[in-house]
Amino acid sequence: MQTTVVALLGAESTGKTALSHALVARAHRLDIPAVLVEETLRTWVNAHGRLPAAHDQASIATTHEDAITRAVSALKATKQEAHALVIADTTSIMTAAYSRYYFQDDAIWEQARAAETVGGKRIRLLMGLDLPWQEEAGQRDGPQHQGGVDTLLRQHLSQHGWDYHVVYGKNEARVDAAWRTIATQLSREDWLDAQPESQGRSDWVCQDCSDPDCERYLFTRLLAAKSNNESSK
Repeated sequence: MQTTVVALLGAESTGKTALSHALVARAHRLDIPAVLVEETLRTWVNAHGRLPAAHDQASIATTHEDAITRAVSALKATKQEAHALVIADTTSIMTAAYSRYYFQDDAIWEQARAAETVGGKRIRLLMGLDLPWQEEAGQRDGPQHQGGVDTLLRQHLSQHGWDYHVVYGKNEARVDAAWRTIATQLSREDWLDAQPESQGRSDWVCQDCSDPDCERYLFTRLLAAKSNNESSK
């Protein structure tokens, strides 16, 4: 069985957990074997009753990847002639990003780099910052940290040469965008609903494109236009 790890990455309150559950449900509706790996950080905070300190980061990252490895092994052990998915509600990449952002510690990046070579192909989905902030007591620090973590993630993903695809949209539109990316990356057009012949490239909109370079170009232009408008007032 060919197994792909779909890694959901993103700052706090960007929809990772909701999307992970929706993607597993979508896979199961299509009779595609899929396993969900829950977010280790959330479980850790609930168990310890506090946010992790700097010295906790390495063990959290290891727990993340051990859970992913077990899920991959379990799917492969079934020996079915099918393509299976492990949907990971974050990986050690997120632990490394938080460790750098909150503790100025880059040590976990090497651990994350090693983990990225385990378990076969990985598809990294980076959550866009288009969803409204939702409070979660004991789990989230505040919306003021979203942009900083997002910027840090993008920088290190590019620096390490890890391909990623940005996902936007609310509710089912977000699920559709993520699922299209997964199917396209795996060349599994049979996982997608047939499009009417009349729906051609003219219907393409930005949220259908997960190319980070295209997205960066778009928002750079938008910010420049905003700056010009403000300076002309």
